Amino acid sequence: MDIGLTQGYESLDGLLFSTGTCDSLQNFSDIWKKVFPDQWVYNLIFPVLTDSDLACDYLQNEFETLIENLSIQFLQQHPEIRLSHGIKLYNIKRANLLKLAELVSTRKLKYFTLAKLLLIGDILPVEIINENFDWKIKKTLENPAESLHDSPRIMLVGGMFDNYTIFDLPECDHVVADDLSFGTRNFNFQIPENSFLQRYSQAYLDRVPDPTAFDMEKRINGIEQSIKGHKIDGIVLLGQKWCDPDAFEFVPIQNRLKSLDVPFLNIETTPELSNKQQIQTRLSAFIEMLG
Repeated sequence: MDIGLTQGYESLDGLLFSTGTCDSLQNFSDIWKKVFPDQWVYNLIFPVLTDSDLACDYLQNEFETLIENLSIQFLQQHPEIRLSHGIKLYNIKRANLLKLAELVSTRKLKYFTLAKLLLIGDILPVEIINENFDWKIKKTLENPAESLHDSPRIMLVGGMFDNYTIFDLPECDHVVADDLSFGTRNFNFQIPENSFLQRYSQAYLDRVPDPTAFDMEKRINGIEQSIKGHKIDGIVLLGQKWCDPDAFEFVPIQNRLKSLDVPFLNIETTPELSNKQQIQTRLSAFIEMLG
């Protein structure tokens, strides 16, 4: 918004908001429409209840409406754009990210490196990202990071936390897996490459849901599977201050972790990481406790 107001967005053709149940983001999209009335703006709304046929029908209709809007706005000018081709490119990206996540789990790659690649991967064109991810996987296998094989294995759990600078803390070298909305949960699935939107919609709904979705049992079961699969010693629950969905989910997740006898640390912070030093101190004490 700052860039648009000061420099303008002449090169931007439109903006697609995936607002879900976030009131702040829905309000922001309305503000954007008012400030930039000449731009194409669209809200794609995902269902809150994910485990039903009605949810799949709703999401399929959302995708069909979006494609219709895109066709009217852009595809007549760019007939070379094909949905199946785009899905294939992003499936390659997700597959490469899963390989990188496995390198983190086997401690050949530091989690901070994966976090930076995730950030870059959300900015650069997917074709360029796929080439660079292939290169990074090859280089990591040739020259793996210095490993901490005998140290505790930490997993991060949380929602829409995307300030990756926190992960450059030395304590985060112990992180071998995550369940963040902008992390592993964003790429641990594949989408059918044909344009049959019912299958496409169902594949999205079958993912482990975000905190904003109303399917806590699926979410907690997904966390439990990751704990077992990655041989996790301790969990760091990473939440943003003033984010109600993060706060709502922590209690049932903590109850499951207690039943599994898995130690956990609850950390609440701001997007600006105003308490980064305090976080480092608490992480260090938690890792020392795990031994």
